Amino acid sequence: MDRLIVIDGYRGVEVLNECNALTLMSLYSGFIIAIQGPTEKRILYIAIGIVIIYVLNIFRIMAFSLATVYFQEYWDIFHEFSPFIFFYPVILTLWYKWTLLSEKNTRSLLGLSIA
Repeated sequence: MDRLIVIDGYRGVEVLNECNALTLMSLYSGFIIAIQGPTEKRILYIAIGIVIIYVLNIFRIMAFSLATVYFQEYWDIFHEFSPFIFFYPVILTLWYKWTLLSEKNTRSLLGLSIA
């Protein structure tokens, strides 16, 4: 019962192994590894991104508990679409920033400039 979050008088939320966002962390890291860029910054982007995804997942699970109280009839819809709310905007923004950094470093290595 360590994985059950309950607010008295409402149905509980069970946190399953699939809810740990490990798949998203792997997908995020794989993209950063696949796109060319400086190794030091790559490691930093991966570490910071994984921490951000972890924290977002905590907020997501907390939101599930609150949804059982305030939006109980919409809980299934909220659960289905929660990655689009919590994870994807942040991950896409981090990926975008990484590609800009990667593009900037590639241009400087080739001696090109944006003028």
